[in-house]
Amino acid sequence: MISDQDAPQREQPRTDVDGDFRQSDLLRALIDSLPDLVFFKDTRSVYLGCNKAFERFFGHPEHDIVGKTDFDFVAPEQAREFQANDAAMLALESGRINEESVLAADGQLLHLETLKTPLRDASGTIRGLIGVARDIGERRHFRAELEAMNADLERRVAERTAELLAANDQLSQAMGQLVEAEKLAALGSLVAGVAHELNTPLGNARVVATTLQSRVAAFEASLAEPSGLKRSTLQAFLRDARDAADLLARSHERASLLISQFKSVAIDQTSERRRSFTLSEIFEELLAPFRPQLRAANVTIRLNLESEMTLDSYPGPLEQVFANLIQNSLLHAYSDPARTETGTICVDACDLGEFVEVRFADDGSGMTDTVAAHAFEPFYTTKLGAGGSGLGLAIVRNIVRGVLGGEIAFDGKHRTGNSRGTAFLLRLPKVAQRRDEVTQ
Repeated sequence: MISDQDAPQREQPRTDVDGDFRQSDLLRALIDSLPDLVFFKDTRSVYLGCNKAFERFFGHPEHDIVGKTDFDFVAPEQAREFQANDAAMLALESGRINEESVLAADGQLLHLETLKTPLRDASGTIRGLIGVARDIGERRHFRAELEAMNADLERRVAERTAELLAANDQLSQAMGQLVEAEKLAALGSLVAGVAHELNTPLGNARVVATTLQSRVAAFEASLAEPSGLKRSTLQAFLRDARDAADLLARSHERASLLISQFKSVAIDQTSERRRSFTLSEIFEELLAPFRPQLRAANVTIRLNLESEMTLDSYPGPLEQVFANLIQNSLLHAYSDPARTETGTICVDACDLGEFVEVRFADDGSGMTDTVAAHAFEPFYTTKLGAGGSGLGLAIVRNIVRGVLGGEIAFDGKHRTGNSRGTAFLLRLPKVAQRRDEVTQ
C-alpha cells in the first residue's frame, strides 16, 4: 500500500486570477486583438489609452498618445470636429455613431464609422468616453457603386419608359386611324347597300315616267285626230295617269325614307353626338342598308326589343357596334357556300333598371375555344385575305367600354353542349357617362 505521505501531491486549483492572467490583463488582451480602433478619453477629450490597432493607425505607441488630444495628431479642423462629436455624445449621456474621415499615418485617407459611449465609474458618474472606430471605406465604395448602379438603372428605366410611352402614343394614333378607317369602310358598305336599295324605287320611277311620257304623246295624238277625243280614250288616259302618279309617289316616298335613314346613320357613325333614342329606332335605321347583304347570305334578323326602351347615349357608336357584329356574323358564321338553310340572327333586349342587357346571337358555324379566347384582340382574324381585318370585334369592345361605358362578353350559356353559333352579351347603361368620365 502507498501511504498518504508517499502519494503524489495534487496541485490545488486557483481560486483567483490575480496571478499571470488577471481580469484586466484578459480585457486588455481582448481589446488589443480587435482589428477596430479602440480608444479612451476623459471629459476634456484627452486620450487615456488605446489598443494596438489605434497605435498602428496613428503611427505612435500608446504612451505617446496618452495625455494628448486630437490636435496633436490631426489637422485643427478635423480635431475640432472630433471634439465636437465627443461633446455632443457626453451631453446626451448615451452612445452616438458618427462617420469621420481621418488621414492615417501612411497618408491614406480612411473613412471611419465611430461609436462613442460614456465611460462611467463604479458610482455611475461619467468620467470620459470609449470610442470604437471601424474602417468603412470598402462599404462606402460598395455603397457608391450601388448608388451609381441604381442611378444608371433609374436612367435606363426612365429612357425605356419614355420609349414605351412614345411607342404607346404611336400605337394609339395608329389604332385611332385604323378605327376611323374601319368606320369609313363600314360607311362604304352602307353606301353600297343604300345604293342597291335605291335602285328599286328609282327604277320604278324611271319606268313609270317613261310610260307616262309615251301615254301623253299618244293622248296628244288622239286630240289631233279629225274624229276628236273619245270619252274612253280620256278615261283610259286619266286612269293610267292616276296609277302612274300613285306609283311615282310611292317610289319617291321609299327613296326619301332610305335617304333619310342613310343620312341619319351616316351622321351618327361619323360623329359621336349624344341624344335620346330607342333600340328600335337604331335597328330600324341600321338594317335598311344591310338588307341586300342579308338576302344574299340567306340570313334573317329577328328582333325582340321593347319599343319604349329609351337610352340617353351615343347612337352612332352603338350603331357601329351592331353593324360590326352583323358584319362579323355574315363574314364568319355564314360563310360556308354549301349552306342551304336560312340563318337567323336574334337580337333580344331586356330592361334591368339602370342598364339594358342586349343579347346578340347567330346560329352560324360558331367559334372554337381558341378563337373565342383571342376574338377581341386587335388584328386577330381567321379570314385574313378574305375580307377580315381583325379589328371588328376589337373596335366593338373599345366602343362598348370606352364610349358607351358598358361591358361586352361571350354568352357562355350559348356555347355549352352541342349548340351552334356565337352569342354576345352587352350590358349598357341607359344614361351614358360623359366621355371624360368613362374608364378606358
